[in-house]
Amino acid sequence: MSTETKEKLETLKTAAEQAEQALKDGTITQEQYDGLQREIVETEQKLKALEEQAKASGTAIQEIAAKGEKLKTVGDNVTNVGKKFMPVNLGVVGLGTASVKTAADFDPGLYWR
Repeated sequence: MSTETKEKLETLKTAAEQAEQALKDGTITQEQYDGLQREIVETEQKLKALEEQAKASGTAIQEIAAKGEKLKTVGDNVTNVGKKFMPVNLGVVGLGTASVKTAADFDPGLYWR
């Protein structure tokens, strides 16, 4: 859309140069010339708005990408922490299994006498 608007603006500016000469020569009226000038101003404003929208969209996309990269980094860090604790977790599971085994082997009669 922006490219089309730029092309239209260039065409209008070329037409304005020709219209200025035509106005001097008397082949167009002042009203026709003013109408062309208004259309040029409107097109310039439209082009400016499109460029601002494109800039805002580009900034938003960059922010989303940066936040996505941060989330990936956080996820990687959580994964790495999990991997570091895996031996500890296995040790705790081993202790828990040993405790259950010891409790199962416990002779309640030893303390109730």
